[in-house]
Amino acid sequence: MSSSKRIFQLLLPFTVIISIMVIFLLSKPSNRNINQALTEEDAAGIVSNLPEISALLVKYPHYLIETEGLDQNTNAWKVHVYEIVEDHTATYNWYNVDVDTGKVDQEF
Repeated sequence: MSSSKRIFQLLLPFTVIISIMVIFLLSKPSNRNINQALTEEDAAGIVSNLPEISALLVKYPHYLIETEGLDQNTNAWKVHVYEIVEDHTATYNWYNVDVDTGKVDQEF
């Protein structure tokens, strides 16, 4: 058997595997399209950029912003803005961020 034929036989399986991997990676959707629902990180970012929260964080940078889950009834992320005071948390406010529109509603 010629050396070029042997090299071809050795490289063929690798070429097939690499081709399959490239096809798989190219067919994967991107992380976020414009029409895709907001992630919990998106929701926390939206809340942290609200003017009142931006001002709060400048004055009190120890406040925390965490997404606490998705409310299935309202289709909104529940975002908690709070601080830890000794042995408990003190809530500044809760925010609901609509998964589809990004609209923010305060709870109180």
